[in-house]
Amino acid sequence: VALSDLGAELVLANRTLERAERLAQDTGIPATVMSLEAGLAQASGSDLVVNTLSLGHQGGVLDLPDGGDRPFYDISYGKAAAAQQAAAQDRNWRTFDGLAMLVAQAAYSFELWFGIQPDRGSALAACRRAVEARA
Repeated sequence: VALSDLGAELVLANRTLERAERLAQDTGIPATVMSLEAGLAQASGSDLVVNTLSLGHQGGVLDLPDGGDRPFYDISYGKAAAAQQAAAQDRNWRTFDGLAMLVAQAAYSFELWFGIQPDRGSALAACRRAVEARA
């Protein structure tokens, strides 16, 4: 929704086309909806790819085209994102995991509850150390 609000042209690709169509309908965002295979075929022309699939939790990876040093963002982190991050880097994508998003969501929730905005930088560093220690 945030990307749509910023004026991005969105493509929702999913293993189940009906679920992608329902997501677009439920959120009300204007998006082109297609199968995962079709979305991957078009990824080489995308400015950004955001992976929200749970594929990495089972050790799977997306077969990405060459990234041309464009960003690939996987909302997973740690072990669940490691194989996909490595595969994306091998295909010339600049990779980012979802740990920063998790920390930001927690920080905003903390602020809503307690009226204090935590130091996200130190929180992210602490979380990153904890995740890496479990790897």
